[in-house]
Amino acid sequence: MKGSNNKSNHSFIDKIKETDTFKKVANSLNELNKHSESSSTTPNDPQDEVDYHFTNDTASPSSEKSTSSDESLLDSSSSSEAYKSTKNGSDEDSTDKPMDEEDNRNIKDEDTQGAKENEKSSNKGFFYYFDLVFLITKRVIIALFILLIIGGALVAGTGLGYFVSLVSGRDVPEHAEMVQSVHNISSKSTMYYAGGEEITELRADLKRTPIELEDISPQVLNAVIATEDEYFYEHIGIVPKAIIRALFQEFTSSPLSSGGSTLTQQLIKQQILTNEVSFERKANEIMLSMRLEKAMEKEEILESYLNVSPFGRNNRGENIAGVQEAAEGIFGVNASELSLPQAAFVAGLPKSPIAYSPYTQTGEIKENFELGIDRQQEVLYRMFREDYISQAEYNEAIDYDITQDFIQRQRSEEKTLTYLYDKVEEQSREIISRYLYEKEGYTAEEIAADDQLSSKFYKEADREMRMNGYNIHTTVDNGIQVAFDEIIATHGEELGFDRSYTYVDEESGETLESEIYPIQNGSTLIDNKTGRIIAFVGGRDYESSQFNMAMDARNQPGSVIKPLLIYGPALDNGLITPATIIPDTSYSVPNWDPNVGGFVDKEITNYGTTTNRWMTAREALTKSQNLPAIRIHMNNREKIDPLSYLRKAGISQEAALDNEIENASFGLGGFQTGPTVLELTSAFASIANNGKHVEPFLISKIEHLNGEIIFEHEQNEDTVFKPETAFLLQDILRDVNDTGTGRGTEEQLNFSADFIAKTGTTNKYNDIWYVASTPEVTLGSWIGYDTTQLDVEYDYGIHPSTRNRTFWSRLMNAAYENNSTLIGADKSFQPPTGITEESVLIKTGMKPGEVKIPGGATVTIGGDTFTEYFSKEYVPGTTTYDFPIEASDAELKKFWSSYVQRIRDEQEAERRAEEAAQKAQEDAEQDASDEAEQQETGSSESTKSDTSSDSAKSTEPDESNSSSSSTTSEESSTESDDD
Repeated sequence: MKGSNNKSNHSFIDKIKETDTFKKVANSLNELNKHSESSSTTPNDPQDEVDYHFTNDTASPSSEKSTSSDESLLDSSSSSEAYKSTKNGSDEDSTDKPMDEEDNRNIKDEDTQGAKENEKSSNKGFFYYFDLVFLITKRVIIALFILLIIGGALVAGTGLGYFVSLVSGRDVPEHAEMVQSVHNISSKSTMYYAGGEEITELRADLKRTPIELEDISPQVLNAVIATEDEYFYEHIGIVPKAIIRALFQEFTSSPLSSGGSTLTQQLIKQQILTNEVSFERKANEIMLSMRLEKAMEKEEILESYLNVSPFGRNNRGENIAGVQEAAEGIFGVNASELSLPQAAFVAGLPKSPIAYSPYTQTGEIKENFELGIDRQQEVLYRMFREDYISQAEYNEAIDYDITQDFIQRQRSEEKTLTYLYDKVEEQSREIISRYLYEKEGYTAEEIAADDQLSSKFYKEADREMRMNGYNIHTTVDNGIQVAFDEIIATHGEELGFDRSYTYVDEESGETLESEIYPIQNGSTLIDNKTGRIIAFVGGRDYESSQFNMAMDARNQPGSVIKPLLIYGPALDNGLITPATIIPDTSYSVPNWDPNVGGFVDKEITNYGTTTNRWMTAREALTKSQNLPAIRIHMNNREKIDPLSYLRKAGISQEAALDNEIENASFGLGGFQTGPTVLELTSAFASIANNGKHVEPFLISKIEHLNGEIIFEHEQNEDTVFKPETAFLLQDILRDVNDTGTGRGTEEQLNFSADFIAKTGTTNKYNDIWYVASTPEVTLGSWIGYDTTQLDVEYDYGIHPSTRNRTFWSRLMNAAYENNSTLIGADKSFQPPTGITEESVLIKTGMKPGEVKIPGGATVTIGGDTFTEYFSKEYVPGTTTYDFPIEASDAELKKFWSSYVQRIRDEQEAERRAEEAAQKAQEDAEQDASDEAEQQETGSSESTKSDTSSDSAKSTEPDESNSSSSSTTSEESSTESDDD
């Protein structure tokens, strides 16, 4: 590289040497060299020789003597010759005759004169060298100057080429297009509902009221020109020396910056280009400024500048643009009525509008506004310097107290904004920012890693959105959103009481009371299949708090997370079925304790009572029992990655950190931060959408006023569960409203639908959740306070969960009334082809059969069965010894011991029953035999009796024989009963 640079430098020098100017300079220096050699007093002294050497064809080493006619040289030469002649003559005469005193005196006089002449000649030699050095220096300087001009021309040519390269990629706009862009000061963006109804215009940060130049005080015009562009009426759009000065300050990193932009350039930057700091943007600004000067008159440019430039804030705290808004918003007068001090103050604002503004963002007058005053006095001085005002006017204006003219704060008349407006504005800015940086070749990762780039594109997007006119189409249903807003306004108080809490001040030790916190609600209604946000409730009261409880607030999810994190993953991997048996008995798990700095055993409890029995997974989820759920969770963690299911369902890293899965309470919704209402509702919707999660979205399309579509939503979905898993969850969660924790909710609806649902309550009632879906939509509702210091209590004597579900029912009724088709009340969840119905044992949730138990014994298990839905992939097999999830050894031993004993008892009972039945049969047979025998015996005795009766007719009955016969009969009967 070094050699390459030297070669380049030599090439540049060679080109300079080939110029005529350089050749002339070289010849002149050679002539000067010749002159110096010919006039040297000691030519043999090499130190007195002057020889210039050049390495080109026009100038070569010279040995000729110069024939200079310099007067000093002539004088010196003649004096020397005269002296020599006189001296030589005297010597010749002295050989012929002696010298007398007069001759001696004459000789002395001549010697003295000669010494003087020699001294004079010596002095002339000094001036000669001085003149020679001066002459050489002068010509060298001239040569360098010429070289500088040539080099400057080359640099200028290079700079021009660079300038051309900067602007070459830009399409030069037509004059009419530029004029339209400059005059386009009211291209506002508009928001629309999904049906095309207008929500509102996007408020511009710079509130404007355009006026004509003739309606502006001449003092303002003079002040702006004197301060911002003193050559405004003379230049062609740019001031070259100002640009050069600015460039010099840039390249030298000067702490001073005088600026180089004319009013025309500033107008171009504001209306056509951006505030980007780059040479390319500056080059385009210069080109377009010169072009604009040809398309518009000076007065038009000045008028546009004064109508579009920012002027800080007004007394309502609004950002304002244009001199009319500044006059009205700061001094309460029209722009034509501004006094000299007022005009100077207004004219100074555009340089740094917010810093110089006398108002805060709330419209209050700043405690310190010295910057604005200093700027005003600078403007007045420049007006005086440029002869726009006299000395007397300047003095009077400087002494005037401008602060007395500032008008007092006034409440904004702008209509109340909403949570919907804020969220649409926020997301639109993000979308436009992404559009801008991707157009310049940046990636999202690069922007996220560079704060300056992120800030740059954020500002550009904000300006673009407010200034250049876009139609922003949302997914929100007009009728349903309006109804939601009315419901929260009308029934918000029914959610619970407003509360405060007491705390101890750490410094003073005093017990203090906090501010009053209203109970809050966040709700979202989304489309299961598309992810579009149909409507939402952002909070109780936008005016008191602009924090969006539906989309920005994060809260612990409670038991709503169970089907997503516990039951769903377990069903998806065949670790459980809806019929799987899980003990609802005491259970402890290792849980992280920050006070200890490690894991400690923590006993899990149910929200309600502990049944101390075994139940199916269906029953456990329906009743939201914690003990069975945590058992499944602990089993899941050893075999699968439950957290991956949450990620696929849209639960972000911000909501649930990766390492939180190590904490057992995470399975019950004990998150450090937690999801937003939108996140959790969207995740739950993946169950209703047959296992597919679709990313929720609010903005469907953004298009420019010229028709260009810069953004259109593309659906992004991910498979969370298999369709079979999703259906099993659907079928279980149907029971929540029928026999589980959501009982009574559907009775409050004005329509019937196939609902799946889940409730959730966090520790001490910090967060109360209810999320439910039809096959088409999902509505989630959360109530709580915007502080963890307060819990939701039994206000109005009603359980917090009941109050939340009542509010949810109001929202769902409103949605149905406004768009029943959207709700999908006529549809139901259908089983996919991978689902089957099978009968399993009530005792084990598996098939009957032989079971090997510890010790080698084999038990045949059977009993009553029930029918359940199963995935064909995971139909239960024959009952195994350890069929319950996470049952302890003692529990298993007790169950099987009890079962074996029960089987034995049943077998013994069965044996006895069989014996009794056999005995009964034998007895019956004996009785029948006896009866037959008796009948036969009775017939024989009857014959005998008839025979003997005739012989006994004359005698009395024999009582003893009768009694004996009766006794015998009774004894026979007794013996028969005993058998």
